Amino acid sequence: MEGLEQNCNEQELSVVGTKQVREIEKGLSWLGLIATITPLLGLTGTVLGMIKAFMVIAASTTVNPPMLAGGIWEALITTAAGLLVAIPIHVGHHYLEKQADEIAFVLKEITMSLYMRCRDGV
Repeated sequence: MEGLEQNCNEQELSVVGTKQVREIEKGLSWLGLIATITPLLGLTGTVLGMIKAFMVIAASTTVNPPMLAGGIWEALITTAAGLLVAIPIHVGHHYLEKQADEIAFVLKEITMSLYMRCRDGV
């Protein structure tokens, strides 16, 4: 472990362990952000598509299905795209977060064991 001096210091070992955990978790916050934002982007597209459909209704005296289809299609495709991106990323984020928690736990155990051995002169 980088950063350890020759003497045994529990706080120093803890700081080194914390740095390692932060390194592991570095990219997880971005995954979480993407998983949160993509459905909102899809919803924004849904709203814009529906606005487009209603603008067609407002601008025309007679409305037929093909005139509305473009706006409704846009609304549905953006919702689907947002969900298709968000769901697997959310699942992956959850899995990686649990893996990082497990690694952090093991690292704390190793750090404590290392401190005890160092303290006892083993």
